[in-house]
Amino acid sequence: MSSIELKAYHNPITIGLLLRARRAANKQTHKDISDAMGYAHANVLSMVEHGRLNIPQQRIFDFAREYGLGNLVALAFLKSLYPETYEFLLVMQEVVPGSVSPEEVDAKVEEHFLKALREHDLIDDQGVPRGEDGSPLEGNLFPRRKEDPKRGRGAAHGRMKKAANAARAE
Repeated sequence: MSSIELKAYHNPITIGLLLRARRAANKQTHKDISDAMGYAHANVLSMVEHGRLNIPQQRIFDFAREYGLGNLVALAFLKSLYPETYEFLLVMQEVVPGSVSPEEVDAKVEEHFLKALREHDLIDDQGVPRGEDGSPLEGNLFPRRKEDPKRGRGAAHGRMKKAANAARAE
């Protein structure tokens, strides 16, 4: 499999809307989930649910479990947020004797992700993501940090650049 196809619904905002819908359907609070996951503060969950923060790669399956979603939906989150890692897993899975093809795994992941999105009315019949009010999501679905006018691209970028320059100087 040379590259994977990401649909319009493969974005942090749609994932966040799905998580928020699942949390509401399960009658859970941010505090309930953050305590179960070992987070000291529930604001991390709020940031993920609003598409401002990606689910940390190593916690994707934890998120899926605590929000009552299956492993195949967790793989869809991995595909959406970390496509290179997802593709690597598909390639590694291909070398296992007797296993199904990467295309079959990907099709099953897509099927389960679409089912979860449709269950909460988060995509239309053409696969276009919708907001909570049912209107189509438009614009940049991959939000970036706001730029710091004093520093240019953003505070984190400035710190990384400074650290890289210091490492080069050594």
